[in-house]
Amino acid sequence: KISELNSELASLEQSVNQLHARDNSFYRSILDKDPISTGIWNGGTGGTANLENASDPEVLVEAEKTLDVLKHKIALQGKSFDVLVKTWAGRQNELAHIPAIKPVPGRLISGFGMRMHPIQLIRKMHTGIDMEARTGTKVHATGDGIVKFSGVKSNGYGIHIDVDHGFGYVTKYAHLSKLIVKQGQRVKRGEVIGLSGNTGLSKGPHLHYEIVKDGKKINPIDYFYKDVDPQSYIKLRKEALVENESMD
Repeated sequence: KISELNSELASLEQSVNQLHARDNSFYRSILDKDPISTGIWNGGTGGTANLENASDPEVLVEAEKTLDVLKHKIALQGKSFDVLVKTWAGRQNELAHIPAIKPVPGRLISGFGMRMHPIQLIRKMHTGIDMEARTGTKVHATGDGIVKFSGVKSNGYGIHIDVDHGFGYVTKYAHLSKLIVKQGQRVKRGEVIGLSGNTGLSKGPHLHYEIVKDGKKINPIDYFYKDVDPQSYIKLRKEALVENESMD
C-alpha cells in the first residue's frame, strides 16, 4: 500500500514540477519576474522526526521524504502565484495582446521541436504545433493585435495569417482554406480570422500555429493559459513532448 502511495506522490510531484516550469518559463517571463532558482525550488528536503526512527520501513521513509518535498514545493508555488496575481492586475492592456488561448478547439497532433516531416521524409525542426481541425473549422486570434499578413507565399504555409500583437509577439495560423481578415485590420482575442484547411505543404487538414517572441520562434504550449485548466495543461504538455510525425 505504501509502495502505491509512493507512486502516487511521485506522479503528483511531477505535475507540480510541470506547473513550476510553466511559472518560470511563461508567467515570470512576461511579468518581468526573476525565475525561482533550482536551489530554492528543491530546498524543501529537510527531514521530519519520523525519518530518524530506525524502525520505520525503508519504503515508509521514502514516502515521508517525498511528502516533505511536495509540501515545500506546493507552498512555494502558492506564494509565487500570489505575487504574480498582484503584478498581473496592473498590466491588463499589455496582457490582452499576448497570445493566451487555443486558436482551434481540437486536440494536439504534433508538438514543437524535432519531428519527422511527412512529405520531405526527413527529421527537421517543427517550429510550431499542429492542431486537429477539419477543413472549415473556425480559427481564432489568440490575442489582440494587427494583421501583419493575410494571403499566400511560396513558403510551404499555404494560405496563412500573421498577427502582430505588439510587445514582441507575432502569431502565425497556417494551411487555411479561407481568409476572413485583411492585412492591416485590428483583431481582438477570440475573433474568427479564418477557416482551417489543407493548403501549402501539408499532409492533411489541420491548423499549424506558431508564436514568435522578439524574432525567435518559441513553443506555444505554455501560452494556453486562458482556456486550459492545470490538469488539461499537464496532459497537453505530455502530448507535445511525443516525438511523432508532424503534419507539415
